[in-house]
Amino acid sequence: MSTPYTVQAGDWLQKIAEEHGFDSWRDLYYHEDNAAFRAKRPDPDKIYPGDIIMIPDQVPGGEVPPGGDKPPPGGDKPPGAAKTVVAGPGDTLCSIAVDHGFPNCLKLRDHPDNKEFLTRPLVAGDVVTVPGITEKQV
Repeated sequence: MSTPYTVQAGDWLQKIAEEHGFDSWRDLYYHEDNAAFRAKRPDPDKIYPGDIIMIPDQVPGGEVPPGGDKPPPGGDKPPGAAKTVVAGPGDTLCSIAVDHGFPNCLKLRDHPDNKEFLTRPLVAGDVVTVPGITEKQV
């Protein structure tokens, strides 16, 4: 179940996501409960005070379940462990890597769970494994 949030002046999606315990604005914007919001605001950089964004319930591991009722694979792992991210339209391994604190996409490309994405572009709905980040990786 999701909770409605009214956008305030000075809000942006990443800020709203982080304030509600999410790592990325994509976790909110591409959640199925925000389909109407995406239709109204097809550019995620352009949101306005008064817009309503649905804040999905979270599951252990901080992941938003794609179906809303169970975690994605790897969603119950401890902090610092690899996790999964559902790709949105236009995502690449590199954009997901940067969104999760990596300076480039090499660690995501090297992860064995992501090998199929080395031979084809990501499409919305692909599940990408993001390895845990350590101080030495940054």
